[in-house]
Amino acid sequence: MSCPVGKLYLISNTASHTGESSAVCSSVRLSSNTIWTPGNDTPVGLREGPFGRVTFTDNVLFRAWSDWPGPFSHFRQRGNLVCQWEGTLPRLQRSSSRSCKPSFLNPAADDYRLASGVGVDWAPRQLHYGP
Repeated sequence: MSCPVGKLYLISNTASHTGESSAVCSSVRLSSNTIWTPGNDTPVGLREGPFGRVTFTDNVLFRAWSDWPGPFSHFRQRGNLVCQWEGTLPRLQRSSSRSCKPSFLNPAADDYRLASGVGVDWAPRQLHYGP
């Protein structure tokens, strides 16, 4: 099973961990997301693989981590902006950058887009909900 990961924060190839979402995945792709949760210690985690192909591209992530010893034989990541990249994840590539204070367009109005285009490309106020 391939798991496109919208808001799936914890990926595990074993039984669900208490209070955390999990899925059994042959591949994981996280692309163009903003998961900025400074108050949450576990926004994006990879546990208990193997995971097959793992791809992280053009995301804005407060914290990504893994405690799985690997190997991460098919791990690709590029164009991400991260505050914390921890544990046993492969080294953050040069095409990605670190910042714990990204310049979101208007977080007070729930607009977590970046001028660079990395991360989400919409804000809730742009959408119409309901009739």
